[in-house]
Order: sequence, then structure tokens, then C-alpha cells
Amino acid sequence: MTEATARWRWQRLALGLGGGSLLAACFVCTQFQVRYWQNSITLFSHAIQVTEDNALAQHNLGHALSLAGKQGEAIEHLDEAIRIRPGYSQAYFNRGSAYGVQGKVEQAISDYREAIRYKPDYEQAYCNLGKALALEGKLDEAQTNFLAALHCKPDYAEAHTKLGNVLVLQGKIREALEHLYAAVRIQPDYDEGQYFLGAALARQKQFGEAAGCFRAAIKANPDYASALNDLGWLLATCPDAQVRNVPEAIRCARRACELAGNAAPQYLDTLAVAQSEAGQLGEAMALTEKAIGEATAAGDSALAAELQAHLNLYRTGRSFTQGGSAAVPSSRR
Repeated sequence: MTEATARWRWQRLALGLGGGSLLAACFVCTQFQVRYWQNSITLFSHAIQVTEDNALAQHNLGHALSLAGKQGEAIEHLDEAIRIRPGYSQAYFNRGSAYGVQGKVEQAISDYREAIRYKPDYEQAYCNLGKALALEGKLDEAQTNFLAALHCKPDYAEAHTKLGNVLVLQGKIREALEHLYAAVRIQPDYDEGQYFLGAALARQKQFGEAAGCFRAAIKANPDYASALNDLGWLLATCPDAQVRNVPEAIRCARRACELAGNAAPQYLDTLAVAQSEAGQLGEAMALTEKAIGEATAAGDSALAAELQAHLNLYRTGRSFTQGGSAAVPSSRR
């Protein structure tokens, strides 16, 4: 069982840009938000039409377009704002965020550096620069920028969380926990803070506290698929009988799968593992076959091979945890 719990994929970073995941180019908007952005786009488009060289209107229109998911158009207007007002730090920051959503990390890094050059106490720019650098694998430089953000704003929960993530990757778990605990003290309903504190605690085999953090993350954000998935994994495979809860694990894992359109192979695998622990081996095999198909279609042969090992185990009539070391995949979750 100890080997099985090592499967947890705690190396993942939630180091998104612009307040969300780097890969999250699509925004889920409430009707109110959509109306707000539409109204802002209309307002600032009109302002640009009736005024000349209006840097503020160009910036605000660019920002509204970015929030509406129209990154290309946003960048055009932010370019114009910077042309009109060189040294416009907020325009550099928001253009960097738009580049980040597009996955253009180098351009984002350049713009965040410019934002800081013109506004040396810009804590959000330091934090986003740290996230972008971490995505590039430049962990020491990322750490420096997160610390700079905290120097500007000591109660910056997101910067504490991102710094904690980097410290985990560097193997500095004790220091990481200090910052992750600080994040949730500052902002108890911060979903990412609770989630990554739970992940760090699970690495330390503090499973009960880890489960509590995952539940707090889900309470703050009921559609937090990663937290649902990882809580499901913990509850299905935990060696501590007081933490283990297979029915709840199945509920959490099923919801994570639904949120991902039943197409995320890792989430399908978690649900299959939980169902195997409930003795539902037929369902576990069907889900694992689907997960293998999704992984293969995505070109992830290593994950597909990992899942095939699970499928082979279920075909022998054993659950995941009954498989011992033979069922232990790599730490990819």
C-alpha cells in the first residue's frame, strides 16, 4: 500500500498566468460577467472612436477583450496603448497575461519584466513573472520573483502558494509548508491554496489533514476537478482506514470525470481504481479501457502503458491496492 500511495502526481504545478491556468484559453463566464464585458467593450470602443490617442481607452478595451477570451484583439489594443503611452506598466502587465493565455510564455516574461521596470513595486507582475519562469523550469529565478511579490505585499496568498509549489519541486518541503499554511491563513477560502497545501501534506503522509484541505478546496470551488480527482484517489487508496472512504472516492472521481467531459485519462483511471476497491471490477475494466484509448489518442504512450498494467490487474480479479508493487505506476497524477 505504501508503494501505491507513491503514485500521487504531486509534481504538477498550478502556475497559470493572468489569474488562471496557462492552458486555460477559454473562460467560463456568468451571464453577468458576459454582459459586463460586452458593455465595457462597447463603451471603450466608442471612446476610441470619438477621441484621439486615448491610451486609457485602448488599455481598457484590450483588458475587456482579454477577459472575454479574445486575446488576439486584446493584444492589438494593448499594443496601441503602449505606443501612445510608453512605460504604461498596467498595459504591459495585461498584454503579458494575454500572451500567457495564448501559451506564448517568452513574450509574457518580457512584458512582465517591462511592467516591473516601470513600476518596481508591482506585486502582481512579480507573481506572474514567477509563474511564467517556473513554467520554463527556471525555479530559482521564479522563487526570487515570488519573494519580491511578498516583499511588496506580505499577505499575498497567491504568491505564498506559488512559492510553496516551487519549494516543493526543489524538495524544500518544510519551507513550502510554511508558505502554503500562510496562504490559507490569509485566505481560508482560497481553493488553490487549500489544494496545494493538501498535495504537500499528502507527500508527507499526513493523509487526514490532506483530505481536509482537498475538501476545503472543493467547498470553495465545487467544480475544482483536480481537487475532486485527488481527493478521490486519496480516499480510495489511503493506507489509513480512518481516512479511507471508497463510496466518497467514487462520488468525487465521477464528478471530476464529468467536469472533464469523461475524456481525461487520469481522472478515468482514478474512478476505475475507486471502483476496483468497491469490488466493481467490470466497471473498472471498462473505464480503464476508455482511459487507455484517450491516452493513446493523446500520444501519451507512457500513461497508456501504466493504465494497461491496471487493466491487467483487474482482469485477475484484484483491486488496485491488492496488486501491490505490480500495480504501481509512475508519479504522473
